[in-house]
Amino acid sequence: MNWDVHPGDEMARDLAAMVEARHTRAGSTKGHQLRIVILAHGHPDYSTGGGQITAYALYRAFAAESPDKTHLVSWIPLSRAPLHSAGHVTRLRNGSHEWLFHSGPSDGFFHNAQSRQVLQKGLVEFIVSLKPDVVHFHHFIGFGIDALSLVRLALPSVKIILTLHEFLSICSRDGQMITHPEDKLCSAASPLRCSGCFPQFFRSHFALREMWFKRHFRLVDGFIAPSEFLKERYVAWGLPDEKIRVIENAQACTMLPKPKPASDESSLYRTFSFFGQMNRYKGLDVLFGAAKLLREKIDRGELDIIPRILVYGTMIEQAEDFQSRMTASWKDLAGIIEYCGPYEMNEVMSLMSASGWVLVPSIWWENSPLVIEEAFHSERPVICSNIGGMKEKVTDEVNGLHFRVRDPHDLSRVLERCLREPDLWHQLRQSVRRLPSLHESAAQHRAYYQEAGE
Repeated sequence: MNWDVHPGDEMARDLAAMVEARHTRAGSTKGHQLRIVILAHGHPDYSTGGGQITAYALYRAFAAESPDKTHLVSWIPLSRAPLHSAGHVTRLRNGSHEWLFHSGPSDGFFHNAQSRQVLQKGLVEFIVSLKPDVVHFHHFIGFGIDALSLVRLALPSVKIILTLHEFLSICSRDGQMITHPEDKLCSAASPLRCSGCFPQFFRSHFALREMWFKRHFRLVDGFIAPSEFLKERYVAWGLPDEKIRVIENAQACTMLPKPKPASDESSLYRTFSFFGQMNRYKGLDVLFGAAKLLREKIDRGELDIIPRILVYGTMIEQAEDFQSRMTASWKDLAGIIEYCGPYEMNEVMSLMSASGWVLVPSIWWENSPLVIEEAFHSERPVICSNIGGMKEKVTDEVNGLHFRVRDPHDLSRVLERCLREPDLWHQLRQSVRRLPSLHESAAQHRAYYQEAGE
């Protein structure tokens, strides 16, 4: 796909003009303290997604060093927080530089704003009033992809940075790169392949969708990928290699003190825990299938150590059939599986310290799962699927164990090995890697802000 625009496309001509103006912009971010605005597709007070939490952690890192020059604007749907004032941006709490942008959601295909007028008058004019040097989009969901063009039009000299959290620009199925309805892993998108997943759209729709994203992405000075795997996918899709920097997400968990070692760790090797959003992509069906196989071995007398598998998370907003299936599964596996419900971010360290292993059985590629970083900060080895960002973040036989993705038999084999080899947990625990502090994360991001687009 090339970058040329159709001569009859008025919006495309505007975007092209902005790109050219961007190349001749005046001003530089070097030599002075940066004024930074971070845009996130949710706030931890309202959303527990990994992307929202890491965006907030980065804001906290910058705010600790430059409180008057750092702002966070989080999108929140009107259905969640209706407006009670004339403006579309409200302060989250008195005295803070944390703001909420109230609007309807962006559309689910081209991801344009529901209302460009609200986006312009409500968000962009507010950002202009903050006089930023850097506008860092931690996502465009909610705001709309056209927020990039409106910010560029209003602030031609500002640095625009975009963190890529998943593959939403490439894949219309929630950015997961999983086929529909077969739920098979997809390695590359194309109009033909995508129209097979979504027959209600023509191939031309997907070609236009790709063109639309890429034209807006030309307005971005630099992209941040939290994993090499994600960067490789976007380079293969067409983004310039030199415009993507791999930087680990800032981790909110590093603000929490590490829990004290348990007084008795003798049984931790047989305790396994799942943490996170409970949806169809997270591999809970695989985990329950593995637990069922272990129970069959226990019933036959082939295994005399009973595992304890804890599931922490919430199913709110998930389809009823998914919720029913999950509920039936842990009832059927009572005695091995225990559903522990949702948890708060500040609880995760203590909860993980009560477990030996952290399970990440996702059936999609993942990018940089927050739960893996939290596990390592808790000094817990990880058992994960052998693909994508999980494979990259967890080194098999060093700080965790891999199993074949979507294979309950192979996960059962790995869990049984953990039960039969208690010393394995102690061995792998010693090699969990250290996470960058928030100060280090801020320094890495600030250095890239200075370099991007120069």
